[in-house]
This record gives sequence, structure tokens and C-alpha cells, in this order.
Amino acid sequence: MPTPISVDLRIRIVEARVQDGQTYEQLAERFHVGRATVDRVLRLQRETGSVEPKPHGGGVGAADHGPGARFDRGAGAGAA
Repeated sequence: MPTPISVDLRIRIVEARVQDGQTYEQLAERFHVGRATVDRVLRLQRETGSVEPKPHGGGVGAADHGPGARFDRGAGAGAA
């Protein structure tokens, strides 16, 4: 998974949209990011008033999948 873009870059994208009225495509080209990234940054700012990245969604961390990791699948059809 790619790392989030910096908050500084997110702010510059929002400022360029507000001050210059550039299109999403122009912003993407100017800041060397994808159009979808511009869309997500501007939507996040519009919906939350902030450009801070959302916290990680959770789930099982990579450390839990290391060599020798064991998973208890519980009693099921294949249980002995």
C-alpha cells in the first residue's frame, strides 16, 4: 500500500484549487499526483474541514503473519 501524501502537499492542493480555481486534472499534473488523489484530498477537506490523513483502518498487523505464525481456525468440518 502506498504511503499517504504529506499534509503539506494536501494543503497546497487545496490552496491551489481555492485561489487559482484549477481543475482536478490541472492540479494532478501540477503536483504530480493522480486525479483520484486530488479528488480524495478535496473531498476529505470538504467533508471534514481537514486534510489530515485518516487513521489506519485496523485489521491484523503484518507482525501477526510472520514466519511460524499459527492461526486457530476453531472447530470446523476439518477439525480432528
